[in-house]
Amino acid sequence: MQIIYATYQFFPDSRTNTFQSISTIKNFIEKKYEVELVYPDRKETQNDIKEFYEIKSEFKITKIKHSKKFEYKAQNFLNKVVYLCNHLLFASRIKKYLKASENRNFILYTRSPYVLFTSRNIQKKIIYEIHQITKIAKFFIWLSNKKNKKIVFVALTPFIKNDLCNLGVNEDNILHLETGYDENLFSEIEKYKIVRNNEIIRFIFGGSLEISGLSKGLEKIILAFNELVKDEKLTKIVFSIYCSNLEDKNKLDSFLKDQQIKDFVHIHNRITSKEFYHQLFSSHVGLIPLPDSEHVNKFSSSMKFFEYIRAGLVILGSNVEPNKRFNYNKMLFFENNLDSIKKAILESVNILDINKDFSLENIREYSYQNRVQKTIDKINSI
Repeated sequence: MQIIYATYQFFPDSRTNTFQSISTIKNFIEKKYEVELVYPDRKETQNDIKEFYEIKSEFKITKIKHSKKFEYKAQNFLNKVVYLCNHLLFASRIKKYLKASENRNFILYTRSPYVLFTSRNIQKKIIYEIHQITKIAKFFIWLSNKKNKKIVFVALTPFIKNDLCNLGVNEDNILHLETGYDENLFSEIEKYKIVRNNEIIRFIFGGSLEISGLSKGLEKIILAFNELVKDEKLTKIVFSIYCSNLEDKNKLDSFLKDQQIKDFVHIHNRITSKEFYHQLFSSHVGLIPLPDSEHVNKFSSSMKFFEYIRAGLVILGSNVEPNKRFNYNKMLFFENNLDSIKKAILESVNILDINKDFSLENIREYSYQNRVQKTIDKINSI
């Protein structure tokens, strides 16, 4: 059996969603599926996909013609229209590609409502992974569900699952699967028996400075740390920040220089997942700052959340829905103001030595490996 993973993402790229896709592909390969990644040729890059994502397995890579090299960075009306037209054109080309491959025994896996819509008539099973539901996505889902009853809808959040039910999708065709993490990689790193240096408390953040065009507020968190350090309420600490791209790193470097903050904040370039997991085992507290927006509360599922839990960290997170969905007993919340952030930081230090057990089996439920197995079981049941 083959999986054709058709997506409007571009590769390689440092954004979390591409790592999610590649991790899904890796785990289908481990389950003995042949995988073909199909995506639009919409960005010039000199990087090799397999090197960038440290992929050892073989799988087919197919680039589909794109009307122009376009990144849609500006969130203006023109870009949104161009994006819609290009995405729909890509989906139409995917339909032609699948038609030419109809004699092959494959399952279509996509994250695109446009690809779902144009491919709804093919006589194949479809897995549609949903990371947000827009008005046009709802329309495409409704039409596709009426036409094809062999679609598995993978909902990233409870809100998405409820929306699907309201659109008339049979609950037997819906899987609620959060983002997940790489259990195989964690298990491999654990063999090194990394010991945390408890003489210095290490806080860690990894990722981008924005989500859906909104700031995560990392600069305010840095200012809160700085005030605590200056007031000598916090000593012997390090705050390590691993940026997902060079632009974010330069922005934070300039911020630290302007605010004359030094010593305890360390800004790093992007590192590989394996290197980042190593850093987690050497850390004490992980940060998940998120804006309190409708998009975040309805559609966000943080990969870092599961990675921090798997590494046994205390977690400091914004008081928003995706951080509150799970009963993790070493989770502390803060509001978007300096006093609340400072209070949460100090509290995180105070609970480091408190023994709070958390079953690894509870978190392994959210591994990529388990995620893919559940998807396979569901698609085989319809």
